[in-house]
Amino acid sequence: MSSIGRHILQIKQNLGQTMAVDHYYLSRELDILTDSAEKDHASAWKRLSSLRKTLDHSLQRYHGRTKSIPRLHFPEELPISAKKNEIIIRIKNDQVVIITGETGSGKTTQIPKMCLASGLGLRGMIGHTQPRRIAATSIARRIAAEVG
Repeated sequence: MSSIGRHILQIKQNLGQTMAVDHYYLSRELDILTDSAEKDHASAWKRLSSLRKTLDHSLQRYHGRTKSIPRLHFPEELPISAKKNEIIIRIKNDQVVIITGETGSGKTTQIPKMCLASGLGLRGMIGHTQPRRIAATSIARRIAAEVG
């Protein structure tokens, strides 16, 4: 394996710990680089250097996020908290999870925290939608206050 090939392999091995937004870009660029490396070594090294910088920045962001996960508390008085472990496992293992419950059961405030507990949000963002902007911002403030 060539020296460029070893560097490409090293970057590919680290893709699982990059930000989701960088993962696609890096994968695509590595494929292009792999195809063109034989033709123009100077250009390949320059492109490889640029990809390495993107990878390092992305890894730094990912590891920063893993270190800054707050301690998550799920209030026991909320009915959804009783199903916390089951929901977290489902979020980890299933592509789509549908959760229903009574109004006031804690779905709106606790599910984003369960997503974070399952590992989501480390490589990207956890989206939370509401029909009104005021509701969305007040819920975001509430969740932020709960996680500190």
